[in-house]
Amino acid sequence: MANEDNLKPVRTESEAREKGTKGGIASGKSRRRKKAMKERLQEALECSVVNPKVKKMMQSVGMEDGRTNYDAVTASIIAGAIQGAPGYARLLMELIGETGEEKRADKADKRDAKRLRMQEEEFRRKHMDEDGEDDSGDDGFIEALEAAAEDDWTNEDI
Repeated sequence: MANEDNLKPVRTESEAREKGTKGGIASGKSRRRKKAMKERLQEALECSVVNPKVKKMMQSVGMEDGRTNYDAVTASIIAGAIQGAPGYARLLMELIGETGEEKRADKADKRDAKRLRMQEEEFRRKHMDEDGEDDSGDDGFIEALEAAAEDDWTNEDI
């Protein structure tokens, strides 16, 4: 079988600690690398647009005052949506929050809250007296349970 060497279990506590340390170091390196890439991308978005074709595309969607690559990306999304590309249209609607998902989620939350209130009111009507005290009474469950336990357990079993 391939990679059987990778399947050997850790034998000692010190080996486990050593492997955990190596994993933590590798994780830290990965997080720092991802953070640096994110910072470089942010810096690139803040740079000025230099490509004349991009500037012309920005003007075609009415962004004459756009100066950064961030503005260019925004303009390209709008241009794609205007040209009828469904992916760009969907992305645009998601970014501006007009997908309807938020509205559907809000309606579902309101329905759930109303259903919960109705269930609570129904419970109160059935189980509470006029003073707000539990009026369900004793249904004899505990006594039945104790009797069943006495039948099942005797001193001879211990």
